[in-house]
Formats: sequence, C-alpha cells, structure tokens
Amino acid sequence: MAATDSNSTYSEIWQSSIPAVAHTDVGTAHALMALSALCMSSHDAHGGSFDGAATAQMHYYKSLQCLRSSIPSLRPENADALLACAMLLIPCGLALASTAAGAVSEWHLHLRGFRSLADASSELRSETSARHELIPAPRGLPHRQLRVSDSGQSVPNEKVIELFYTIQRTKDSAIDLLKTTITDFEPTIGCTNAEVYLTAIDELEHMMDHVFECGITNNLRAIFSWTTEISPEFTRLLAGRDELALAIAAHWLVCTLLLHDMWYLRGFGAARINTVMEVVGGAYGVLLEWPGEMMRVVDE
Repeated sequence: MAATDSNSTYSEIWQSSIPAVAHTDVGTAHALMALSALCMSSHDAHGGSFDGAATAQMHYYKSLQCLRSSIPSLRPENADALLACAMLLIPCGLALASTAAGAVSEWHLHLRGFRSLADASSELRSETSARHELIPAPRGLPHRQLRVSDSGQSVPNEKVIELFYTIQRTKDSAIDLLKTTITDFEPTIGCTNAEVYLTAIDELEHMMDHVFECGITNNLRAIFSWTTEISPEFTRLLAGRDELALAIAAHWLVCTLLLHDMWYLRGFGAARINTVMEVVGGAYGVLLEWPGEMMRVVDE
C-alpha cells in the first residue's frame, strides 16, 4: 500500500523528531531505550543471551521517574519532551504488563496520564498563543504554523474543518453498519463477543456525540475518552488482532484525524487505519470503507 502524506509525516516524527528530543531529554531517552529493548527482544529468534524484558523494565521505570519529577514543573519549554516521553511509555507499559495481572488497567493509566498531560500542555499553549500572531511548530519537529483567532485560540486548517462536518454528517450510517454487521454475524461470533462489540460501539457513539458537542477545537479529551472506557474484554480482542474489534477501532481512529494540527498526533490515525486495512478483509472489509473515505478527506 502506498504511503500517504500523513504516513510520511508520522514516520518523520518517529524516525527523526522523537530521537532528536531524546538527545536532550533524559526521560524520553530512557523511554526510547525501553521500547528499543522490547523490539530487540521480540525479534530475537535465536534465543540469545540479551534479556530485552529486563533491560526494557529498567529503562521504563527510570523514564517514569523522570516524567513524574518533571510534570510539576511543566512549562512551554519542556512540554514537547514530556509529551514525547509519555507517549513512548504507553506501548512500553502495555508490553511489560502483558503477562501480568492488571495489564489492561496499567495501559489505561498510561492513556489517562498522557491525556491529562496533553490537556495541560494545550492550556499552556493557549495562554501563550494570545501574545503571538502565529504559533510555530516545536523546534526540531515538522514545521507547521497554526492560525490564531483574536481570542488566542488556534484555528484548524481547512481540511480538518471539512473532515469535522463530513464525520458529523456520515457517522450515524457508519455506526449503524457496525451494529448491523455484529447482529448478522452473531451466530458465528457468539453472544458473548457480540455483546462486547456492541458495548464498545455504544461507547464509540457516545464519544462521537461528545466530540461534536466540544466543537472542532478542544476535543482531545473527548476523543481519547473512548480508550479509557472500553472493556478489558474488548481490549484483549484488540490485542489478539480480532478483525471486528480492529474495524470498530478504525472508526475511533477516524476521530483522531481531527487532531492533525497537533504535531505529536499528526499521522497517528492514518497510519493505523492503513494497518487495519491490511489485516481486516473478507466479509468485514466493507466496514473499513467509511474510515478510508474519511482519511482521504484529509489527504486529498
């Protein structure tokens, strides 16, 4: 599948920008080393002596300590580094807890922490942006400038505005298709899983309604609320790459496309929707038509 502009930007952030931040921030460096150790461990097919899990755990806790000690002194100058550190800790925490009890709750704690930190960072930027006509992109990150209104609030670009109203207009039919598919396939997937899927869809629908109550801006908390509301059962289906669960998650990822103007989330949704499209097929492939259409609104 050909890479989109969003995927290219996302790759640039993770291949160049995050490592650059790690050179100047100890917490981010430890988080990046923890994630690297986990990757090395998972790809060690020869049973070498390298203990990736132990090394990752050491760097994970050091990163967590750095983050906790720095949060009380959050300011515009260090906000980007703390966000990068918190974002790296999410997959690290999930991977390290995957064999222990409470793994799902640990993952949710990291998501809640990242969301709270992102909210606080956004408030800091809003306070300082009123004194500037333009908000420059963070140093060392892909350059993009956001227009600022007279009230000091950032104004989303035209594609995000178009996407917002397109999602609002078409989301109900997309949600209905999800529910109909679950009902039609219930004899195959079983009553228990069907209930888990439908509950996640109901929470997704509630989240979308909240997003449109918040408006085009200031909706980060509303969008990420779904990740902390889904059940442990649904999370386990996602971890097992269950096709229906992934298709439902792709509908949530559509909403993350509205966060395109946030450097640390730019390309996040598009990259994962493309990944889901590579996994989900057959009778469930039709469920990804709407996420694909919404993604093209931003990429065109």
